Amino acid sequence: MSLLKDDPEFQKLRDDFLDSLKARKEKLILLINKVRTSPEEYKTEYKKVLEEIKFIAHRLAGVAGFYGLSELGYAADQLDAYLDNADLDKVRVLSLAEQLSTSLRVCP
Repeated sequence: MSLLKDDPEFQKLRDDFLDSLKARKEKLILLINKVRTSPEEYKTEYKKVLEEIKFIAHRLAGVAGFYGLSELGYAADQLDAYLDNADLDKVRVLSLAEQLSTSLRVCP
């Protein structure tokens, strides 16, 4: 990243990415609350919420490190990988999603 940090095009992309994090964090918090309050019996709705969380985590995991946000990338990757499991524990999903949300809060 040291070669790119002086590149104005890279800086614009990074700034745009950082600007997008607030909306992603807000969306993730809404989804976390849905997981917390949604009965797992409503399989279709519950599965859709988990897919939305995975989509956010997967995208963040893929690009955060490129912009020098390794903690964010790690938290996103942990959640993304866990959501690939067939047997998901709701408590673990919430824990990993909240870790990702916390990582989003500390981003510049």
